[in-house]
Amino acid sequence: MRLAIFLFLIIGSYIQCLNAEIKNIIKVGVYFNKPLIFVNSKGEPDGFFIDIIKEVARENNYQLKFINDKWPILFNKLKNGEIDILPCVAYGRERLEFFDFNKETIFTNWGMVFARKENAIFTVSDLQGKRVGVQKNDIHSKAVIDIIKNFSADVKFVYFDKYDEIINNIKNYKIYAGVVNKLVGYYLKDRDIVPTPIIFNPVQIKIASTKGKNEDFLKSIDKWIKNSKSDEVSKYYILYNKLFFNEINSEKNYWIFIIIIIGLITVFSGVYLILQRIIYNKTVELSNAYNSVNTILNSIKDAIFIHDPDGKVLDVNEGMLRMYKVNKEDALKCTIEDFSSGRMNMNKAREIWNEVVEKGYVEPFEWEARRPLDNALFDVEVLLTKVTYFGKTCILASVRDISERKKLLRKIEEESSRFQKYINLVQVIVLALDVNGNIIFINEKGAEILGYEIYELYGKNWLNNFILPKDREKVRDSFDKIINGELVLMEYYENYIIDRYGEKKLILWHNSLIKNHKGEIEAILSSGLDITNERKFLNDLILEKSKFNIMLESIGDGVIAIDRQRKIILFNKMAENITFLNSEEAIGKKLDDFLIFVESELVLDELFNKVEKYGRYHSETRLKNKQGKEITIEYVITKMQDENSNVTGYMLIFKDITKEKMIEEEMLRIEKLKSLSYLAAGIAHDFNNLLAAIINNIHLMEIYLKDKKINEIDNIISSVKKVLDNTKGLTKQLLTFSKGGEPVLKVESIKELIEQTATFLLRGSKVKLKIICNDGIYYVKMDKDQISQVLQNIIVNALDVMKDGGIIEISCQNTIINDDIYPVKKGKYVKISIKDSGPGIPNEVLDKIFDPFFTTKETGNGLGLAISHSIVMKHKGYMSVETELGVGTTFHIYLPAAEEKENMQSKEEYIDDIDGAGKRILIMDDEESIRDSFKLILECYNFTVDCVRDGDEALKLLRQSLELNNLYDTVFLDVTIPGGKGAKDVIDEINKLSRKLKTVVISGYSDDPILTNYQEYGFDFAVAKPFDLNEIEKILNESKY
Repeated sequence: MRLAIFLFLIIGSYIQCLNAEIKNIIKVGVYFNKPLIFVNSKGEPDGFFIDIIKEVARENNYQLKFINDKWPILFNKLKNGEIDILPCVAYGRERLEFFDFNKETIFTNWGMVFARKENAIFTVSDLQGKRVGVQKNDIHSKAVIDIIKNFSADVKFVYFDKYDEIINNIKNYKIYAGVVNKLVGYYLKDRDIVPTPIIFNPVQIKIASTKGKNEDFLKSIDKWIKNSKSDEVSKYYILYNKLFFNEINSEKNYWIFIIIIIGLITVFSGVYLILQRIIYNKTVELSNAYNSVNTILNSIKDAIFIHDPDGKVLDVNEGMLRMYKVNKEDALKCTIEDFSSGRMNMNKAREIWNEVVEKGYVEPFEWEARRPLDNALFDVEVLLTKVTYFGKTCILASVRDISERKKLLRKIEEESSRFQKYINLVQVIVLALDVNGNIIFINEKGAEILGYEIYELYGKNWLNNFILPKDREKVRDSFDKIINGELVLMEYYENYIIDRYGEKKLILWHNSLIKNHKGEIEAILSSGLDITNERKFLNDLILEKSKFNIMLESIGDGVIAIDRQRKIILFNKMAENITFLNSEEAIGKKLDDFLIFVESELVLDELFNKVEKYGRYHSETRLKNKQGKEITIEYVITKMQDENSNVTGYMLIFKDITKEKMIEEEMLRIEKLKSLSYLAAGIAHDFNNLLAAIINNIHLMEIYLKDKKINEIDNIISSVKKVLDNTKGLTKQLLTFSKGGEPVLKVESIKELIEQTATFLLRGSKVKLKIICNDGIYYVKMDKDQISQVLQNIIVNALDVMKDGGIIEISCQNTIINDDIYPVKKGKYVKISIKDSGPGIPNEVLDKIFDPFFTTKETGNGLGLAISHSIVMKHKGYMSVETELGVGTTFHIYLPAAEEKENMQSKEEYIDDIDGAGKRILIMDDEESIRDSFKLILECYNFTVDCVRDGDEALKLLRQSLELNNLYDTVFLDVTIPGGKGAKDVIDEINKLSRKLKTVVISGYSDDPILTNYQEYGFDFAVAKPFDLNEIEKILNESKY
């Protein structure tokens, strides 16, 4: 009946093909994979897949063209589109890149290792050192190679084009074992070739097509397979049973089978007694065999379960009882779930059991087991195999305790993870190359430098991908020699590499060899530091240093660099020229010892403290060069700092301004002389007025004396005294104007100085003066004469541009500076503004007015404002200018307010309360008129007074008074004695004679430093000529101590 149906189908298909239009020609690859696909003895394509393809082609009007060749060749032809489809191809994700597959799985297959019976192979480790046959481009071969690599087994793989070649080479002892898929293996094996327990890589078997082509044909395949699988009597099952179950498929075989059965039944009764005896004997043998097997099983350390497909335990070995700490009776009452952790998914377990029943086995997997008695959990590895147990399909579970192994693996993983973290933390390339130069390890930093992800780099050849093309041949040769032991590996070296984008990078390498226990080189481990930027920076630094050295030798200033200990580390050519010192002598010496400063008050510690505080210090000083000549230098000291703002040293830049200072002083004197021309008229006018008043009063006194009007004479004397006081003020102003030299700072009233200086300069001028200074103006610590010079220079300049008259307005006010826009420290200041009504200053020259020797006057020298600016800066002040053409110019001067206020002495009315009775006074002065008049005044108040001309005479009288025990109470000593000893020359000896003696220094020079700092010179009091009787009274009445 089946035959008739089959013939009917064939005839119907044939007729349909005759009437239908052929869609197209499908080129089908045919190779040897019997019984799935092969060429039969007639030279025709045959096999399970050929039958399916023919059925699909017939039903869908496709014409087939079969191309017979070896599997690897057909595999590549399908890749290249030389054939359309290739049947019986294992589906894999990696193959989707090249091929399309039909969607319906035709059947499932897996790889197995086959070997001769006598070759005892149970695990992968049994293949150690053996030759194993594999088929080229076969998915099972690739899988077994990866598995063996993971076990680090040393296996020699031999490649073949067909599976039958592998089986034949096993038979002929040319290879120890071979990898063949299950179906082909069972088909080709004989009594000498057996499958081993090594089963792996279950795959879906489908039909492959060239990528992007034959989509309709693949859909036709899927439709046919899907429809066929839903019909148990379909052509698919006929072919499937023919292949896998060898079903009797012909009437002839069927009747032969019936005859054999009848014959067997006929003779069965005759041989029953014989078989019964045989069964008895075999039962005994099986019992003995069972006992032997049971003994073997019980000696195995692993736990062995036999359970049914629902998980009920049917039998166990002694190893299971030991591992789970139960007795056999209790164990056989349990299910597999009783021996599993509650965290395990039993539904997943049942799926696995069903897969075992269906396939016969599954890949080993891990499980968390539980001991029922103490609920202790431990990790196990489970291998399941389908077995027949007392006629029932059951599952044999081999369970191995891997707790210790897992602990060890976890520890290894932790250490590996920690190691990987450490390796990834380091900011260098960590790289390992195998003996072929392929990357077998690289860290994150290395991947980052190369521009890749880590996974992209594994397996890449370092020499071919990352060495500069021009260097590859040389580096490859050196690499091979190192691997072969012909060249010693350099521990440190540097070379250029190229990254993903072709960018060159310079790497400094540290290298070492990794060897196995036999001493053979297995890899090269290197760590590499990317020094591309550092090398560029170094090259740039060398270039900049070269430019810097050229600049240092070219500039006109001396440059000295010193470290934190003030040792000289740089001394340029101009520094040599200025100091006449050699740089070789200077380097390494301390600045304190090497440069000889003239000013004893220049304390370097204080100077560098200022540099530390403000960042720089600008000043002038004098030093002696190597020839012993004193020179004046202007210098700036600044801090040198690293990138973290840490001070690494100091830079001293200086220049010789000796000639400039001489010119400046000379020009200053000329400037003062020029200013005198403006004062001459005013001085003559004032002195004439004063002299007229004195003469008039003298004439008046003569008249009153003749008329004996004695009472009126007192009024005339008072009038003369007032005139003389005015004369004293005039001389003080003239002395202030003519004074030069070093500044002497004292707390003074800026308001009084402005009134005094401005009024003095504008006497006899056509220019009107307006002064606006409110009460409460801060006192200023200043050199009164130098600040007066500043005011004079500005006012004189204003007078020059207002020859036809005008207005000078001077104002002063208190101010506080809190902003950083001014180049001075924050704090309290007095702001002085001097405004004229002149033509103003052109913008193009405004920035140059404070430069030395810059002037717009035909007869000017350009030093007035430069000197003024310098004086203000030395007072730690600030000077600026505002101007508007046609309106006028305003100079602003900011001077720091004094921290303390000096009690300004108020003038007191003279009180006649001096009593000199019993007191002796000695006066030393070279001017006889001063000695005599001063003596007469003091004698009027009952003092005993002696006078001498110079210091020698004074010492003589003092010694005599000491011998007579008639000491003087007070001695007045003049500073300047032409041709004799002055006060400074004798004070030390006088103090030695008697510490009770009150000493008073006197001078006609009110700016004399001895008057300013009299106590430092050993004097008790000081007073300037002409004397103010109030000052004298205060000194005579005041105690020395």
